[in-house]
Amino acid sequence: MQKILYIAKKLCLSQEDINNIEEFLEHNEYGIAFEELCSAIEQENISLNHAQYEEIVSIGKLMKMDSWLWKNITIYPEITLK
Repeated sequence: MQKILYIAKKLCLSQEDINNIEEFLEHNEYGIAFEELCSAIEQENISLNHAQYEEIVSIGKLMKMDSWLWKNITIYPEITLK
């Protein structure tokens, strides 16, 4: 589940959030690490692109986590050129 930490770093979450996620992962608390990731994204008002959001959803479903964890994450709209 190092993917959770990878996403946290890729989204430039705060160092405190990254440290918390690392600690949970070190103690095999993958569910709590995933909750921390989703919570930090929401609290820091980080907007994800569609691919990033789908990656979060995919991990959540794989872990059989409740979808409420990612339902309030903001997705910024895709830009289409005419």
